[in-house]
Amino acid sequence: MSSQGTEKDVTNQLVKYEDLDIKIIIVSSRYYIDLETKEFDKNYHKIMKTYQNNFGNFNQAMEIFKSKNNARIFVSYNDILIKNENEENYIKLKKILQPIPVNFTMNSSSGPKLQKAFNIIKSFALQRIYRNNYSKHCIDRILIDGEEISNKEQTGETRINLCVINLEHRQDLLENSINANFYKILIDNLNQKISIGHKQEKSNPEEYQININYGITSLEGNKEIKNLLKNYSETKHLTFNDENFKLFLIIDDTHEKFTFKAFTDKASLNNFLTDLHHSDFYEDISFSVLNFY
Repeated sequence: MSSQGTEKDVTNQLVKYEDLDIKIIIVSSRYYIDLETKEFDKNYHKIMKTYQNNFGNFNQAMEIFKSKNNARIFVSYNDILIKNENEENYIKLKKILQPIPVNFTMNSSSGPKLQKAFNIIKSFALQRIYRNNYSKHCIDRILIDGEEISNKEQTGETRINLCVINLEHRQDLLENSINANFYKILIDNLNQKISIGHKQEKSNPEEYQININYGITSLEGNKEIKNLLKNYSETKHLTFNDENFKLFLIIDDTHEKFTFKAFTDKASLNNFLTDLHHSDFYEDISFSVLNFY
């Protein structure tokens, strides 16, 4: 169960990803920092803070965080509330604290458990993407001694890994409501993954198990993506004539395919990215063959 704080009105300021103020809290019975925690913090310390062994007595800390089912990892962040009151729109931030549904036991190895929890957490990490960190961020893996292990709890559906990369560009649409909606989609992506963790034993009606991670990079600063967009536009006979728009590169890493999507308003962006989890919607997307990454 998540705990909640007071609301802060940010209607009249540009909401940034940093305003989510993400903190990862690990209640540990050990007196050292796990290697998996150090590795995660090294990769994500610019966009979220990670704490382990900062809470004194283990049992007291578990009581403070109201831990159930041996959950030891918690995520704290500012949820985004988009409201309409008295015919006026409001954007507010509200502090949330909730456990990650990965249960630790005395006899289990902490390494795979930590990696599984971090895979859930990074589902709403807007990581800056470079060639050398794309695979690490966009593809969820659990490694032991350098060898990937299968997720025994994974259901029988075909697993699809999608990476949705926000492309910063000269005509970027920097508008508060569309920014807030995009970051809210990231939060919903986390909550969906948490929900799957809680209901792993139940069957999934979807044909595919679609895993989505998000990233961000500069279009002008990435020659390969810039050329990919140019070739894609020429092949598809597309032009981006709108003065301002949000642009995304969506990579289906499972099948090594991609597509570009541009949005000029929050409704179309919200509808597309929200439906991206569904099998029928995924099958309707026209992907092209990827020739890099």
